[in-house]
Amino acid sequence: MSKVNPKYKEVVERWQRQDDKRLNDDITWLLRNKEGRRILLWLNSLTGIYASVSSLEHLEYVIGRREVGLEILAKANLLAPEMVALATKERSTEIAERNEEIRLALEEDKTRGTNK
Repeated sequence: MSKVNPKYKEVVERWQRQDDKRLNDDITWLLRNKEGRRILLWLNSLTGIYASVSSLEHLEYVIGRREVGLEILAKANLLAPEMVALATKERSTEIAERNEEIRLALEEDKTRGTNK
């Protein structure tokens, strides 16, 4: 069995710590921006973390994709839980505004239909 060179191990571990810190800093920076929070929600949707895994077709693929999404969300929640909550709040507000716009458009259609 070969012994690992202690200096080599030290260097590799230092690089790993640097990479981990850089990634954590980058994710935190991203989530501080509205655009970054929208990207997080897009990734959540893209990876299907909120979707049901009910079909057996391509099950391994769907589960793998979902696992990646869960890892991303877990990391974001670990680093900046308040920003993840804010992302959800911002999206909920946007959806409510869109729903109101649809409601008003439908109401306008009803009004036009009765005025004919």
